[in-house]
Amino acid sequence: MRKSIVVFAIVLLTTCNKSKVIISNDSSPILISDGSVHLNQKYYFRVHSGTSASIRLLHFKPGLLGYQCSPEAGECTAGTCNPTAQPMCQLNLSTLTDWTLDIADDHPMTVASVAWNSGVTEKITLTLPTGFSIMNGSVDGVDLVPTGGHLKSAVLTVHPTGTYNFDFSSCPYKQTCLWVGYVCTSGCSHE
Repeated sequence: MRKSIVVFAIVLLTTCNKSKVIISNDSSPILISDGSVHLNQKYYFRVHSGTSASIRLLHFKPGLLGYQCSPEAGECTAGTCNPTAQPMCQLNLSTLTDWTLDIADDHPMTVASVAWNSGVTEKITLTLPTGFSIMNGSVDGVDLVPTGGHLKSAVLTVHPTGTYNFDFSSCPYKQTCLWVGYVCTSGCSHE
């Protein structure tokens, strides 16, 4: 039995200086198969309780979500995702003001949740219901390590209209399963 690693990467896209992808110096979370959340810039990260945290990303908003593909690279060839998402599909998140992405393990139980609400100062909230410990990450980073199992699925709930279901069993081994891009709306600042 092979161990599959599912990666949920949020890649920061800037539009102020010729749309370029910044992976190693962004403040966006990366969720891996055990439900851990890795943040590259700890300075934009705040802990609110033993199960929740948030990331401050002023002037940035979600752009596209890709399922087993990167919309930025033009890899999403299956068109717009259906409610039971098909591989290689994408969703335009830029028109949505309120959504939650819940990621479940093999119990099934939500082990990580990422939420976006454009009307809130702390725009991205992270919740790990079973709790987490904070570890030193890579350079200027922090890791939230939960007490959960391997990730098996995700549900994107668009408030108040509906849901999209993602099954991670078909994700390629050690490859990105869900990809969400962020675009700068003005100022291109994390502060």
